[in-house]
Amino acid sequence: MTKTINLLLFILVLCHSLNAQKSTSLSLDQAIELGVSNSKVLKIDDSKIMQAEAQLIEAKNYKLPNLGFSGTALGLTTPIIKMEGNNQNDLAINSLFFGNLSASYPIYTGGKIKYGIQSAEYLLKANKIMKDGSEQEIAMNVAESYNNLLKARQAIEVIEKHLEASQKRDTIFMDFENNGILSRNDRLKANLQTTGLNLQLLEAKNNYNLANLNMAIMLGLDENTEIKLDDGYLSNEKEDLDIQEIRNEAARNRSELKVLEAQRNSIEIHKKVANAENYPTVALTAGYVAANIPNFLTITNAANIGINVNYNLDHYWKKNTALMKLEAQSLELESNDQLLRDKINLELSRDFNNYKLSKSKINLHEKALAQANENYNITLDKFNNGLETAANLLEADAMKLNAEVSLYQSKADAALALIKLKYSMGILR
Repeated sequence: MTKTINLLLFILVLCHSLNAQKSTSLSLDQAIELGVSNSKVLKIDDSKIMQAEAQLIEAKNYKLPNLGFSGTALGLTTPIIKMEGNNQNDLAINSLFFGNLSASYPIYTGGKIKYGIQSAEYLLKANKIMKDGSEQEIAMNVAESYNNLLKARQAIEVIEKHLEASQKRDTIFMDFENNGILSRNDRLKANLQTTGLNLQLLEAKNNYNLANLNMAIMLGLDENTEIKLDDGYLSNEKEDLDIQEIRNEAARNRSELKVLEAQRNSIEIHKKVANAENYPTVALTAGYVAANIPNFLTITNAANIGINVNYNLDHYWKKNTALMKLEAQSLELESNDQLLRDKINLELSRDFNNYKLSKSKINLHEKALAQANENYNITLDKFNNGLETAANLLEADAMKLNAEVSLYQSKADAALALIKLKYSMGILR
């Protein structure tokens, strides 16, 4: 029994270990595609597109002829029917059968059917554009998560490198103290810096685990999956971007502007539909009637064909309120369009300047790292020759660590700034 329990425990531990070891390598583009394909938001957008497609089919159905059949079979009590005239015999009728087959085909509707189809097409187009906008937003969220995960991993790598060097320095300083070369106080300062690096590493690993978990959930992966990133993401940068070209690109690609354009076209179509109420509708009709009242009446071959005209005359004294509402919607839409364009231009200017700033920061951080390295090397050389204190050496080492982390983070920020600019231009995917 004990062996069985131990075996089960071993299997559970092994399964847990295998789950914990799962990993996947993803480029940014692959992560974005995975995030889009697993998005629950887009599934809602897909359902809206399906509804719009159904409305388009419904609008097209009005172009097709209508065909209907009705039939009636009645069992009657025994009424007494007296025929006027010469034949005054009483009739005993206890049943009635009646059938009607009718068809109609619209010939002229004042444009209602045509404009109804066009309106449904614009609705479908607007829903597809809104889905594209959702995809852009999801792509931006994935890119931000990817960037955060990369920065967290870079922080771990830099801190681990400095921690290893710090631990070696602790060993050397201990020997120095034992040989009377270094004071206990200076050795404790070095130990304190090592402890601080251990704390930084714990925090960096915690940030990494949280960022990895967040991204795994966002991409629809198992929570225990470790996501390995592509460092080539940092070099995916453009130079010499022109603000006017960026604005032109945004005007062509921003989904919000496309949706407004579809709404504008839809309103114009609805205006035509509203005006079509002032015109008559004409339909070609045809039918066939058959009836049988036993012992009394039989009707067969009663086919008919004709024209049906329906004309509502009350528009001559009633105002077209539907058209008035649409005119008001047009004015509102134009105001929204102007506000949206101002908002987009502000976003583009902000993101363009942030991208240029992030590029400039990289150059400054590279210079700062070079200076920190040189300062550390000089301080170390002086310390080895007894011309510099341990405290200044530790400070120089801390400055080098901060410079390295800042440089890596600035490169990640620049890559994300370019992605944010693409998002504002509407061309992220």
